[in-house]
Amino acid sequence: MSYNQEGNGLGTPTSGTPAFQAPGTYQRQPQPAPPQWQPAPPQWQPAPPQWQPAPPQWQPVTPYYVSPAAPPRSNSKPLVITIVLICVFMVTGIGFTTFRLAAAPKPTVPVFTMPTPVTMPTIVIPSLEVPSIQIETGWQPDPPAGTPYMRERETLTDAESAYYGNLKQGDCLLNRPPESLKGGVPTLACTLPHTYQVAGFVDLSEGMPDYSDGINFEMALSRRCNSLKATLSVPPALKNVISINYPDQAGWNDGIAVALCWVASSDPWVGSVIDGTAAPS
Repeated sequence: MSYNQEGNGLGTPTSGTPAFQAPGTYQRQPQPAPPQWQPAPPQWQPAPPQWQPAPPQWQPVTPYYVSPAAPPRSNSKPLVITIVLICVFMVTGIGFTTFRLAAAPKPTVPVFTMPTPVTMPTIVIPSLEVPSIQIETGWQPDPPAGTPYMRERETLTDAESAYYGNLKQGDCLLNRPPESLKGGVPTLACTLPHTYQVAGFVDLSEGMPDYSDGINFEMALSRRCNSLKATLSVPPALKNVISINYPDQAGWNDGIAVALCWVASSDPWVGSVIDGTAAPS
């Protein structure tokens, strides 16, 4: 058994080297030499961070509960009383004003007398004779129908007779005639109500503008048909107009130089304008 020496000279049993040695037998234990090189302290120190996160400016609001306000107290009763009093004062004031106006004396309206008018003397102005002025124009109305403008059926050429079919002066039609009269047109007795009657044929072979001058040609033809109608016995009560059939360009090139004039009315009539028996139906 061996002991290890501790501070009070006492020892505890242990195994190994004995703790007690004889005097003079102690040996100095070698001490380790201190290190000659020491590491230099670090000269660089990390700079402290300059940026610091700003503290949040928004702070959550702690919800709180507010008790509902008490409903306002109704003041309708004093308001109603005030309105009633105002109405009573107004009615009283209107009644008092009406009574005062009715009791007030009415003003007298003065009566004005008009003076007797003065009779002015009659002034006689002598009449002045204005000389008549005649204006000469290049247009002259055509003479009444007849020679040489009126053509009889017997004098029509074969081409003209074929162009106007079977129609002759005095024939009556119930309705408006068609554009083409070739091949014949159904007629009816003039004693029955009708709206068209052939007034006659007008010669276009002389005294007419050129056929290519459309407007002037039609105006001259209309004047000739109206002159022809003026020779007939058309009653004034019959509201009538003149209707005209004249050859187209192809017929004009074939030598058809006559036009057919109608007496037409929107109101049917009976009788004939040729013999003077025409009258509204």
